[in-house]
Parts: sequence; C-alpha cells; structure tokens
Amino acid sequence: MKINWNKFHLYGDIAKRQEIPVENPQEQVANVILQQEKGIAAYSLADKVYKDKGETVYDEKEGRVIESLTTTLPAMWAVALRDVINDNVNDNDNK
Repeated sequence: MKINWNKFHLYGDIAKRQEIPVENPQEQVANVILQQEKGIAAYSLADKVYKDKGETVYDEKEGRVIESLTTTLPAMWAVALRDVINDNVNDNDNK
C-alpha cells in the first residue's frame, strides 16, 4: 500500500466543501497507532508514519493496521484516511 499524506484532506461537512486545515496528518495518525496498537511493531509503524514526508510504501501488515484505524477514528478522520488510501489505490489501478 502507498499513502501520499500530501493528498490528505479533512472536511468538516458531508458535502466536502469545508476543508479543515491539518498541518501534519501523519503525526495525528501516528499518535493513534501508538494509543491503539500493541508492541514494538506498532511503535515502529507509528515512527515510520510520523517521519513520512510524502508518498510512502507500507507493507501488507502495516497497511492492515492503517486501514483498521478507519473503524476506530472519528468519522471525519476515518473518511479522510479512507480517501487517501483509496486515492493511491486508484492511482495504481490507472497505471
């Protein structure tokens, strides 16, 4: 799985017209990983996400952990994360 955090957009409305600025979404996601996951692998993934500066490839296990966050995050964050994951999946499908 590839995620380009520069394409992360958080919206405050269902129509996606009111974008909420998020300076560093990777830091927010990394913090959630640290809070919700267990073990040193979770710390390693959180560190990788936190240090990510654009598009990064995550292996299958890391991808599953990141995708699982969409079931525990507040809805607007879950949608934004799902959208950035799907955006990169769709980019790969079009190549």
